[in-house]
Amino acid sequence: MTYLQSDADDAPVVLRRMRATHRGGRKPNTSMPLGKRMVACGLGVGDLAALAGISERQLSNYLAGRKCPSDTDLIYLSRVLKCRVEDITPPR
Repeated sequence: MTYLQSDADDAPVVLRRMRATHRGGRKPNTSMPLGKRMVACGLGVGDLAALAGISERQLSNYLAGRKCPSDTDLIYLSRVLKCRVEDITPPR
């Protein structure tokens, strides 16, 4: 922890560093269209997963290319990212 003095009443202000695995703090795989779109919208993994109603683990698997999103998840993700499903799926 880092302590700084505040200007107003000399009370300590606590600044905490976020861990790399903190919700929404992980860097997505931007080689995949889904990751590129997520970064363009300014969303983190945790944020997008919560808004789309899927788990962070599922989204991480989709971003890493370990699993393919279901049709339903693609629709949820495209609605949150305000794009077409084709915009977030990798070319075949």
